[in-house]
Parts: sequence; structure tokens; C-alpha cells
Amino acid sequence: MILVPVLLVTVSAHLNCLADALLGSEGVSMYKRGDFSYESRNPEIWGTISSNYTLCKEGKYQSPINFEDEGMLGEKKFEENWSDFVTGAIIGNAEGHATKVELPKGSTSSILPFDTKESYKLLQFHFHVPSEHHREEEGFPIEVHFVHATPNKDLAVVGFWFYLSETSTPFLNAVLDKGFPKHEEVNIPLDTIDFRSVKDNIRSSKFWSYDGSLTTPPCSEGVKWAVSDTPLPISIKHYEGLRKSMKFGARPTQKNASKVKGSEAKDHSGHGEAKEHTSHKVIKSNVGLGEPFGSSLESGSSELFSLFGTLVAFSIMF
Repeated sequence: MILVPVLLVTVSAHLNCLADALLGSEGVSMYKRGDFSYESRNPEIWGTISSNYTLCKEGKYQSPINFEDEGMLGEKKFEENWSDFVTGAIIGNAEGHATKVELPKGSTSSILPFDTKESYKLLQFHFHVPSEHHREEEGFPIEVHFVHATPNKDLAVVGFWFYLSETSTPFLNAVLDKGFPKHEEVNIPLDTIDFRSVKDNIRSSKFWSYDGSLTTPPCSEGVKWAVSDTPLPISIKHYEGLRKSMKFGARPTQKNASKVKGSEAKDHSGHGEAKEHTSHKVIKSNVGLGEPFGSSLESGSSELFSLFGTLVAFSIMF
């Protein structure tokens, strides 16, 4: 068996990795085409690309982070009201930054954070390769963010880490069996998506909670994250398809001065003072095999992650 977690986010700011969160269906874009990337215009320089992106460099409550403080782990802080099945969704490529699935406008799936009386409608979900959030200095091959919004565009995001396995959770089959769009002009209609395995995961999981930011420019703060501590599987076939279509697409873990249950502000990557932490150690998917994969990947290094993916797939097949 191989393992991985889930995430919730309430955003009082606006969009995020999420910068492309509401692209298309809601007509909102927080950046220009080609404005930033994970390679030449990588996260190290996002804060200098535009005066609107200064929080990417100077923000004190940035995301993603590394989870180590167990004071952040507890019961989920939202009520999930997702439909068991969704028909009419479309998978596409969000400005070249992520594989994204948009739900039909008539979808009624939503969540209700416990600290608000307003429901957040599920608009879309998208994939990151590798994961953005880490647990105890280790990441995962895939992370998925489910983006919800109010009419005022406050956001809530539920996310999952995925580990490599022989088969995918049923939810992914209808999503990824149709193919992997490599260009933003390509949109593929999907069959009915079965959300039941993901809903079961949410109901049985505890969550890591903290105050953070959007994970892409403009890196707006005011985002409440809750990350489930229970993993989901993704098959080698699905993982390889995502990796080849998306290459590298994850911001390194960041500095964050959030206070957790009255504790002193500190760096949640476990280094005392709040300072930037950019570990990209990725967990090896061990279908009954092996120890954690200890490869350290630099920010924006799609070449290194490509090598990692090849090695992982090889190790699992043999």
C-alpha cells in the first residue's frame, strides 16, 4: 500500500493556483497569458514580475507549506455537500499551468465552512505535478485542488495528495481515461464523474489547518487551508499521462508566520524562525515496496522531476 492526504481552503482574498481557478466559467483571470511559469519565469522571481505580485516575495502567510506541527491537525472545519455523480464536466489545460476540470454551471455541489453562513460552490478542480504541500519534509507525486467560490469570489479549496499505485481511486477513472489535454485550446467532454470515493475520504479524515495564501501569483493572503491526513491512489498510467502533459507545476514550500492554537508564530517547515523553505523531496510510491524516495528537486525543475517519474515507474513495474 502507498499513501497520501486532502486539503480545504477558505479564501478571503481572491483566486489562486487558483489564479486560474475561475478562468473560463466565471470569466476571471488574475494573470496574463505567459505571465509566469515554473521554469524560466519561475517562483523564485514571481515577486518581481509585476507590482501586483509583491506578496509572492514579501508575504508573511504564504502557501504551500510543510506540515510538521501536530497542533495543526484536527477535525475538518467544513460541511461537504457534493453530489455523488456529476455529468457534463469538461477537462482542459488552464493556460498551460495545470490540467483542469470545469464542472457544468448547473452543478449544485458545495461546501459550508463552519466559520461562515455562506455556501461555496464547487466550480472546478485541477492537478499539480508534484504536490505543493509537504508532510514532514516529503511531498507526493500529485496534488489536486477542488476550488469553490461564493458570488463575491471568496474561495474555499479542498485538496488531495495522491500516491502511485496499481490502480486509481474510481473518481479518477472518468476524469483521466479520456486523455490529457496538452494545449489550452483542447477541451474534452467527460463521462459521469463518481465523487463517492473522495466524499468517503473527506468524511473519515482529519485535517491540517492553517492560514495561508494563493499558491500562484498574485499570492494573495487570507486563505484558510485544511489538509486531510488521508491518502488516495493514482495509477502509474494516469500519473504518467499527467506528468507528460503538465511537466513540472508546483510552487516550493514557503515561509508562513501563522500562529497555531496560540503557539508563537513560526516557520511551519520546522526551522524555528519564519523563513523560506524550498524542499522538494518526493515520496516514493511503494506498491508494497521500498522506502521513501529521497530525491530533492529544485523549484521549476521539470527535467529532474521527469527523471524522478521515470525512476518511480521503473521501480514499481519491477
